[in-house]
Amino acid sequence: MGPGEVTPEMRGRMRQERRIAELQRRRVWFLLAWAADAPSNRRYWWKCVQNCDAEIQELSDKLNPDGAKIRGQRERVARAMEKFGVDAMLERWMQTERGKMAVQQYGIDPPQGGTT
Repeated sequence: MGPGEVTPEMRGRMRQERRIAELQRRRVWFLLAWAADAPSNRRYWWKCVQNCDAEIQELSDKLNPDGAKIRGQRERVARAMEKFGVDAMLERWMQTERGKMAVQQYGIDPPQGGTT
């Protein structure tokens, strides 16, 4: 394959990227309409924004399948931190192999009681 050849996969990816860019522009327009319109119409504009967000997320997940997995992991960590506190999570992490290596390599001191 030469440097100038475009594969069907590349065309599909470019098409999805252009669609995401268009949806992002449309989302901004909907937000401006939401802010400028009468309060009685704002629910309509907000629904338009949410629809754009959902389609952008769907296309982004197709372009980067690992993104949905990473986002899920971040959400689980955020819920755990909210439930147990930062110090408890740090203490638990320091009991793992990676945590023990970090303590040895960087001299990290474990937290001293209490939660943040």
